[in-house]
Amino acid sequence: AVENGQVKHEIKVVVGMPWRRTKDFKTQVTGVRINPRWTAPLSIKMQDILPKVQEDTNYLVEKGIEVIRGYGDNAVTLDPYSIDWQNMTRSEMSGLRLVQTSGDHNALGRVRILMPNKYDIYFHDTNHPEFFERGQRTYSSGCIRLSEPDNIAQFVMNGTKDWSKADLEAIKATFKETDVKIDKPFP
Repeated sequence: AVENGQVKHEIKVVVGMPWRRTKDFKTQVTGVRINPRWTAPLSIKMQDILPKVQEDTNYLVEKGIEVIRGYGDNAVTLDPYSIDWQNMTRSEMSGLRLVQTSGDHNALGRVRILMPNKYDIYFHDTNHPEFFERGQRTYSSGCIRLSEPDNIAQFVMNGTKDWSKADLEAIKATFKETDVKIDKPFP
């Protein structure tokens, strides 16, 4: 993390696997999401989650993943045990949202940096901190996992009115997904 040409934080990260490389792009950091929920993209639903559910029907429940069809008032949470996962097609899967609840079990961990982009790539916490101790750290599906997400969140929030380090911990304790926007987005 660089501010006014000076390195403020230097941390270990985990980036995309060779076959799911982290993309290069430019965007603006607009804030922090605390206690994020994670919605699996179609590629991960098909390549990673579906084979695990086909092998073990309890997988989604154990991972805190809800199966949702539709959006807004039309959204319906489905019983994962009522779905024919063995014969699931890509088209059928694209009509389902697999949403992981907030918490320490969540693939995004407890902190995600808000930085809108067409790739849905973000800086975020992780539920697999053991990867930071490895020499090779290419284990994500494209996002950048942070070894010190709270420090980076504080860096992002620096200078935002009515914000303190205690706010981060207080919001984390609620386990409620909360977006905190910064006063001045930056590249």
